[in-house]
Amino acid sequence: MEHQGFKYFQVLLRGREELLLAVSTMPHNEDKHGLSSHRLISPLDEDLEKMKNRIVFLIAGYARYRCPYVWLRTQQDSFLDNDSEAGETADNPLHLKSTMDWKVKDIALWEIVWELISMVTETTISNPFKVDFAYLDRLPEKERILCSGALLSFLQQIWIQSEPSLPFIDEVYQDIATLHNKHMTLLYSEAKSITQ
Repeated sequence: MEHQGFKYFQVLLRGREELLLAVSTMPHNEDKHGLSSHRLISPLDEDLEKMKNRIVFLIAGYARYRCPYVWLRTQQDSFLDNDSEAGETADNPLHLKSTMDWKVKDIALWEIVWELISMVTETTISNPFKVDFAYLDRLPEKERILCSGALLSFLQQIWIQSEPSLPFIDEVYQDIATLHNKHMTLLYSEAKSITQ
């Protein structure tokens, strides 16, 4: 099951305890279609290596460890050499503030995603959870209803769980408002077509 609709990342569930996070390394103004126009076809690590302009992470929430861990799954050599703490290897989980704080704070999954996007993107982006509305508008109507509803639910969780000082919370709220209007319009259209 793929989760699409964001400009800077894409998620693919891999089993009950694992998900893959693919983060775009290409500045968005150079990527005319956004990350969500591409599909993660296979969850196999060897297939992930073929992806260009993306860094892929494995986020695992194994019940026996009682906290999440994150591994780098692509571009290990260049990324670990330049950006990771000494002693980290591709076989060891990354040392992230969000995963280290998990045991002592109420950390949400979106905060881990935010930290990973911040690590990967070379240019500062104002909102790591920016919705790719162009992608959404290209979907068939029924898929658009499901996707807009899922995106709306996710962004509302960020809005509810975050501190008011979160630097991109105003942009998240703007996307919530836009998504809500689109979603309700789609639902009305679908309900009207059923009753006719």
